[in-house]
Amino acid sequence: MSNPILNIYKTLDKEQLQFVQSKTVDASFKMKRWIEFMQPIAQMDKLNDRSRSKKSIGLIFIIIGMVISLFLTFGFLPFIIVLVGLTILLIIQIKNLNTLKRLDIGNHLRLFLMPFLVVLKEESDENAKARIKFDASPPISDKKLVKTTDNNNSGYPKVKTSFYNYPWLEAEVMLADGTALQLEFTDFIAKKNITKRGSSGKIKYKTKVKIKHSIGLKISFRKDHYQIENKNGNFIYTDSAEYHQFKTKKKLITFSIDESIPFNDVLGIISGAYQDVKAI
Repeated sequence: MSNPILNIYKTLDKEQLQFVQSKTVDASFKMKRWIEFMQPIAQMDKLNDRSRSKKSIGLIFIIIGMVISLFLTFGFLPFIIVLVGLTILLIIQIKNLNTLKRLDIGNHLRLFLMPFLVVLKEESDENAKARIKFDASPPISDKKLVKTTDNNNSGYPKVKTSFYNYPWLEAEVMLADGTALQLEFTDFIAKKNITKRGSSGKIKYKTKVKIKHSIGLKISFRKDHYQIENKNGNFIYTDSAEYHQFKTKKKLITFSIDESIPFNDVLGIISGAYQDVKAI
């Protein structure tokens, strides 16, 4: 039976393979190329997430089967054979999960960047290039760790909080009407590891994650194309020789590293800037 993840992987070109392996890309392509570049990787990642979920559940059943077989092996050859078979299956399953984990791409690609690229393609000149710097590596890692704090509690609960700084997107694109769009997105992550002791004396462990998404946007309208019609306070307004510049920074809170910024929210901010100008 063919493996759909492997089938997609085999179609990737050198630049795409480099991105999958390094999880980062910093390049200038036309929008059509960006979509062609990212689309198969996003599809592969979607299949990867589903496969890892199924294999993780399968791993649990294998371990349960091993425990049951272990209690039934004493003096019974058939159960010993079953235990050996499950052990081999366990090793294969772990190996497959590790392979899928190496191919995993952060969900910002599927949930934000891909649909946003599709919209940008419709609003950009087909020959215009977009410069994109994108980091799809794991958001919680030693490289992104800023600091760790402890509640210094001699009793319970004990709380250890780790803070991570994850700048994952910088983009510059010229829209078809001459408007220059710049984006800078950073996730500030707080991960709490909580150790509690219940009334029965049993120790319990819990992890909580809070992500503050920082959304930085700069929208520059050409003065020979647009004039400012009103200022509603949602943007900081500055002028250059050629542009009316609108800047804003928004915050969005989520509680799972598997979530991303709703791209419709970002489109709403950009649309709000267009409501403040009038075409000449």
